[in-house]
Formats: sequence, structure tokens, C-alpha cells
Amino acid sequence: MYRQRTPGGFYSLVIKNFSCMQLKSFKAIFLFALSTLLFSFSANWGGDSFQIYLNKKLVLKEYVHNATGTKSLQMDRASYDDQVEIYYSHCGQVGKNRSIVIKDENNKLVKELHFADYNGNNSGMSFKISDFVNWDKRNGIDQLNIYYSSKELSPSRLLASFVLGTESKAKP
Repeated sequence: MYRQRTPGGFYSLVIKNFSCMQLKSFKAIFLFALSTLLFSFSANWGGDSFQIYLNKKLVLKEYVHNATGTKSLQMDRASYDDQVEIYYSHCGQVGKNRSIVIKDENNKLVKELHFADYNGNNSGMSFKISDFVNWDKRNGIDQLNIYYSSKELSPSRLLASFVLGTESKAKP
């Protein structure tokens, strides 16, 4: 036999079969599950991020979508020989064809460094400022701007500036 449809379809049928108490319980459980799902996400959602270490000490960690401007790191004669290590993440992935470009405050190229693609060992890009800038013969260079680029990020992004001065150890 042919059964006549009720107005409102399936939802109306479900409502009729639930008692008032069951409906309240169902709504409460549904709201709890929905709010749990929504609050389970991190405040630092996706996007690019990077960290800069000096001698294995974290001095800068930045989420690019929250970036408020370029950070400056102070560097003096004692710290300019420190090992700089940069980790850059593209939504949790390491980039391909990575490079670090270092320019002075007049945007003049000081050094371009290329890094091998990540193979599972170490995704850090490591260098020393002292490898390409002589402290005593820096010819007025007071600031070095650190740019990152990769296959996933073109043109390059300014990560931080190293201010070369006479202050104490590098500080964020």
C-alpha cells in the first residue's frame, strides 16, 4: 500500500517519535559534541611558521599569519660567530629548493646560501655570520636582513634582522 508523507519529512518524523525528555537530552549531547569539536582546534592554525636559533637556543619563533613586523636581533662581536639555525615550515612541511639570502640595510646582497632538500635527518638551515662578514672590516654594515625563499614561497620573505652593534649577546 501507498503511505502518505507527512509534512516536514524525516525531521518531523524523528521529532514525533522522541519524547520531550529524549529531545532535550539529544540537543544537550549534540551541543556538547559540537562545542568539543570546535574547541579541539589549536589557536595557531595552519600556515607558515619559522624558528631562529643561536647556538641551539631559541631566540625567535613566529607564526607568519600573526606576524606584526620584522623582529630585530642584537648581535655583538662576541656573538657574531654563533651558529645561526633557521627552521621554516610550510603548513607543517619542509620546503624544496630552500635558500637564505642575506642583505645589508641598503638591500645589497651580502650572501646567498642554498640548502639541500629535506631527507628526514635535519631540516635546519645553518650558517655563521662570521663566515661571510668580517667584524673589523664590515665597511659600515650595521644590519643584516635574513630572507627565506623556497619552491613553495616566492618571492622571498624577510624573517628577521641582525643588528650588528656593541651590545651584549644576541637577544630577541
